[in-house]
Amino acid sequence: MKRKSFILCLMLFACTLVASAEKWKLQWPTYSNELKKQATLDNESAYVDLAICYGYGLGVKQDVKKCEKMFTDMGLDFKAYHAEDCALIWPYASFWYGVFLCDHANEYTAKQLKWLEWSDRAQKEIPADSETIRWRGLRYIFAAAENGMLFDAMMFAARTERNNHDESHYNRDTMRGKGWNENVPYASNFGYYKESMKFYQKACEEGNVDAMLEFAHYLIDMVEMSKGRFEDNQDELAVYWTKTAAEMGSPEAQWIYGNLYRIGWWSRVPKDMDKAIEWYKKSADNGYAPAMGFAGKYILTSSAPDKETLALKYLQMGVENKDGGAACELGKYYKNTNPELALQNFQLAGQMNHPEGLYELGNALYNGLGTTPDLKAAAQAYETCANLGLNNKFVGLCALKIADMYENGTGVFMNKDKAARYRRIAERYKLK
Repeated sequence: MKRKSFILCLMLFACTLVASAEKWKLQWPTYSNELKKQATLDNESAYVDLAICYGYGLGVKQDVKKCEKMFTDMGLDFKAYHAEDCALIWPYASFWYGVFLCDHANEYTAKQLKWLEWSDRAQKEIPADSETIRWRGLRYIFAAAENGMLFDAMMFAARTERNNHDESHYNRDTMRGKGWNENVPYASNFGYYKESMKFYQKACEEGNVDAMLEFAHYLIDMVEMSKGRFEDNQDELAVYWTKTAAEMGSPEAQWIYGNLYRIGWWSRVPKDMDKAIEWYKKSADNGYAPAMGFAGKYILTSSAPDKETLALKYLQMGVENKDGGAACELGKYYKNTNPELALQNFQLAGQMNHPEGLYELGNALYNGLGTTPDLKAAAQAYETCANLGLNNKFVGLCALKIADMYENGTGVFMNKDKAARYRRIAERYKLK
């Protein structure tokens, strides 16, 4: 049972974290002639924005060397031995230079920009590796956090922590030579875990609800990735900050808190569907679209009076707010009573690339629910879902369906290679 709960939770929060990562994109500057005129050392913000425009090719031809030189002219450099001093004078520049270093921390760019470090053993300068570049970048970011850019630095630390957890500095073989301990909780070995925790905690204690929500996402991620081998209070802190943000009115936190009650999260949150629905309703009433579908779906399974009327209200709200889950659930509700309306909602869910919605749409088109059978369109729905790349069982089910269709030439031209490829996807979900 516990294993089942863990798998469900991991699938849920994998999707949640993707949404969170999208939400917290940094606000990138855009090149303009006016910005170029304003970009002087007396105008730190404009000068740095222009450097970033060159570094990333934002509205102008990309020129990473020019970007690097502009930062160097301010006194910021890769070696970062004086990152803290730079952040005192140039906090905005320090933050964005750190971002630039982290995002360009690969061997090719390192050689291209001639970033070097001093080797005492060789008594000469040598090319810096990507791990060193990334760490120097984070030193600038953490220094900026101490000088008025706490929230921005925290968000970038979170992005870096997540996006790079599969890279060399998290690789166990590499880390064995850098203090990796196989016998301690997984998260303890994350490259910047302690630093990130410090800034998260500080931002949350300042009362920033967005920081609380992001910290909750981060902690939940740590707990799930550790497969039970997490620090003693990570699960407790995850629940605490989720609940705090939810009680302070964050619709997304209210939805997440409802999810914790729905699945029963480790030993910290008991399984309680009534409380889950209560938080889903609060989130939905505050305008959070995914919660609308969840509220409608689970109200239908409850013993609430007038449950169908209330559930349909939330599902329709979700459809109006373009939530694929709500459209899918509404389609399932009308399946036996109004096939045409069911198909219409499955089509809406499919347009939003909702995995179960695409699966139901494929089935409806294949079997002629609310329409005449259309095997070609059914195959398109199944194949779209199978290629979503999400950790979702309906991706596996659709992969199995389209594999059979390619195997037999049903609705598509027979293609044994494609059939085999989709069967491999289905096998990841233990489907054959």
